[in-house]
Amino acid sequence: MTSKKERYQQQLRTPGILLRATRSKGRHVVASESLPKGTLVVSEDAAAFVLLKASMDELCLRCVRPLDEGDSKDQQQSLFGSAGNSKGVVCKGCIKQTYYCSSECMDSDHERHSLECEVVRHLPGITAMHSTDYALMRLVLGVLVNRHLETVATMPSTRTPTEFVFDLVSHRKTCDPKWLACVEACADDFAQYLPEHLSIPASEIVTLACRINSNSHAMVDPTGNTNQEVGVGMFPMVAMLNHACAPNCSFVSTTHGRMIVRTLRDVQAGEELCVTYVDLCTPRSERRGKLLETKHFWCECERCSCLSGESEDAFLDAILCEECKSPSAYYSSKDGESTCTQCGSTITQEQLSLASFKAEQAHSDAHDLFKARHTDSALTAYAQFIQRFENTVLHPNHHLLISAYATMMNCAQRLRDYVSAIRYGSRVIQKMRPHVPANWPELADFEFRMGELWEIVGMAVVEGIISPSELGSLANDGLIQVPSGAESCQEVGSYVVREHALRCFETCLSMRRVAYGEEHVRTIEAGEQVARLNVPIVAALLPSIILGQSRKRLTAALPETLPNAVLVAGLAGGIQAGVALALKVPSALEKAPEHKELVARSEKNFWPVFFSTILRKSAGFAVFFLIFDALKAKLAATKTPASKAARAAQNLAAATLAATFYRLTTWFIDGKLPALPSASEDGTDAEKVFGGRKGGNPYAAALEQIKGSVLKAAVPLVAMDLVLGRPSW
Repeated sequence: MTSKKERYQQQLRTPGILLRATRSKGRHVVASESLPKGTLVVSEDAAAFVLLKASMDELCLRCVRPLDEGDSKDQQQSLFGSAGNSKGVVCKGCIKQTYYCSSECMDSDHERHSLECEVVRHLPGITAMHSTDYALMRLVLGVLVNRHLETVATMPSTRTPTEFVFDLVSHRKTCDPKWLACVEACADDFAQYLPEHLSIPASEIVTLACRINSNSHAMVDPTGNTNQEVGVGMFPMVAMLNHACAPNCSFVSTTHGRMIVRTLRDVQAGEELCVTYVDLCTPRSERRGKLLETKHFWCECERCSCLSGESEDAFLDAILCEECKSPSAYYSSKDGESTCTQCGSTITQEQLSLASFKAEQAHSDAHDLFKARHTDSALTAYAQFIQRFENTVLHPNHHLLISAYATMMNCAQRLRDYVSAIRYGSRVIQKMRPHVPANWPELADFEFRMGELWEIVGMAVVEGIISPSELGSLANDGLIQVPSGAESCQEVGSYVVREHALRCFETCLSMRRVAYGEEHVRTIEAGEQVARLNVPIVAALLPSIILGQSRKRLTAALPETLPNAVLVAGLAGGIQAGVALALKVPSALEKAPEHKELVARSEKNFWPVFFSTILRKSAGFAVFFLIFDALKAKLAATKTPASKAARAAQNLAAATLAATFYRLTTWFIDGKLPALPSASEDGTDAEKVFGGRKGGNPYAAALEQIKGSVLKAAVPLVAMDLVLGRPSW
């Protein structure tokens, strides 16, 4: 008979990984052989997981992917107060507390959800009445449901058995008494709603809630580039890894409620594998306090045990010396006094605490403005905080400065001040790096965001929206040095994209390959960005360069041969589409329903498909621009627009008609000009042509494609007119 330890070892399923148990460390995981960085340590499907309230109507409960737009006629008030939206497929039984991205996901989860649906319906009222966390009690329910399913059905072998959840330590005796009292009261009511096959005593519900509270792991959005928490789950195998404030592993979320753990650096045989449970950019005292409160242990890891003066850990809450006025001279506390590490001058602990309090208060005031979405005011408050405290009171790597610059980066992006966002983001990365391990996932996410910002700025320079001189602030900070030979907007913009955006995406890709693995959606996304920018940079910039500046110059120089300029613009779009097909890059122009079919055909017979794609897109773009210019001129001759809004409406009308002809042209080139279906047809041919559903109305699908073309064409044109106050074409 297999022992419990052997069952746990089998569940790890990873060569070179051993599960051990000692009195000092409890159960923990060690490397039985040398492991290179990026080694997969654990890949675990949650024993149970739930989505947080804020993400409940944004992500699929089955696969944790973003919801698609669903039937807008299904409108209903949510129990949480927000109006029901039209995304995805919703379970009506529990009143908009369970969403799926598709009917397939809903059907796959039906057996499980049908067991919890009636209880979930009453859960908001039960938890609100007793001031208990909704996600906590829904996860309790999820564990009970999955435990029951294991007795009546065959569960996936990759999913951890729920009995492992009940092996975890509950720490019930050391839980906060007020929190425990709320959970106990909630459990009494909760137990009344449990059906017989899920029923357990209220006291066991409380103990299970304590286990979840002490051992659950937050799940972040697996498809985005931020660390936004979207759910919480029970991962007993991941919980086997102990905590360290300088971890050699990290855990990241994937789709379908899976958590993976990978090594961040090379690990020697016999070395313990550790992850972190806290923010690594917070001071030692805060980390230890958080761990004691939530995990019920006092951290004695190598980083926390190191003397403050011998570690950069001390910088996270260091106050600079008033006498030295140097960023490298700070006060070190000992025996009730704080002594400067350089000049030896001292201040009392009360003076040190007062300096810290003033900085924390100013930071908190600015953050309150940000949370209230007063973005302009928040950015101003943060700038004043930086001016007042950085390099004068707070050490350059103080945790409040890291937090401030990260929030300022978000503010600048909201305000579309991308140059400033780059400056703030670079400082976040610079200040974070000493406190996190190599290949840290959060640092990789910042690199990705920086790549996006650099590309936006580079393309804005190409389009003439940002002048090269406006990059001076970045040059002053040493973030950019434009080559002396680059003078035109196109040359400077190309340099920014090639040297900075591409470099950030490449750095992100290298880090994500280690921390996330090659197959993770975030790694794939970073790889797509590198592929898109790495193969000749002109391919990425060609549409903007030719469709923008060059087209205007041609039109001005050759007014009598406007069709020639239009054809050049059309050819540029066609070449871009062909290059995108060759690179398999899903650019905005290649998101049409036929794209997957083209890629599949190109794998078998590439060159004919490649050139036919160029022909198709070129002809379509040429027709669009030619008709658009003609219609716009006709409308302008009829009535002179009196305002930017009128001119925008004029552009919209012209773009609508032109886009319709564009779509008809591409159908004609493909030999797929629509014909009336006979009464005997079942819609199969129409489905192939239009991408519509079998048996559906083919013309509805055709109109959807035309509508998509109109939006692609009209939105940029109208936006340019409204924002810039001048004709965009």
